[in-house]
Amino acid sequence: MECESSPLKKLCDTRYTKEINYKDFFTQFRTLVSKNLKCKGNVITFLENKILTEDEVLSPTFEEVILLWCLEKIDPKWPSEIHKHYDHLLVDGLSIKDFEEDIFDKIPSLLSKKPIVILEQDFIEAAAPQTRNEESFDFKTELDNEL
Repeated sequence: MECESSPLKKLCDTRYTKEINYKDFFTQFRTLVSKNLKCKGNVITFLENKILTEDEVLSPTFEEVILLWCLEKIDPKWPSEIHKHYDHLLVDGLSIKDFEEDIFDKIPSLLSKKPIVILEQDFIEAAAPQTRNEESFDFKTELDNEL
């Protein structure tokens, strides 16, 4: 990891513009977050002057927070909308981060307010074959019931 510090203000001031592809915006935003990670040898004052013995890395939880934060920067309603459509899929170790590509593919549908059809059974089976339930589950029916 490169140890360069980027001012947090730049991260906080980052705004989505319509000229940027959603996935590209996420990549740029995640890069800015990564540039703010602490490096080996940094002194962390609020942790009683702890000296880091290794470079800080993004944890799985922090990766999820970055994704949700990015979605919120694009549109403040999106994190809750995304959870409406994906919460029932977050089982057996799957997280919102596992659906990142699918989420960015579905953003245009969210913007147009068209109904979103999430057919994720194949995705779940591919992502977590060791936990696959042999019962058939129809996500379209489940989504229709929620709408």
